[in-house]
Amino acid sequence: MPVTTDAPVEPVNEQPYIVECLEGTPGPARFSDGTLAFSQWCFNQLGGDEYLRQEREANTFEI
Repeated sequence: MPVTTDAPVEPVNEQPYIVECLEGTPGPARFSDGTLAFSQWCFNQLGGDEYLRQEREANTFEI
C-alpha cells in the first residue's frame, strides 16, 4: 500500500458573515447562516452616527 503524507483535515469553524445590510434603521444585517442581527459594520456603512444625531435633534425643542 502507498504511504500518504497528507496532514489530517481540520474541521473548518467558519463564523457567519454578513450577506447584506438591511435598509431602514442602520445596523440590522442578514448573515450567511440566515440569522438577522445587529452589525456594527452595517451601522457604520449606513451612516448610523448621523442617524442617531438626527434622532436626538428631532426630539429637541427650542423655546
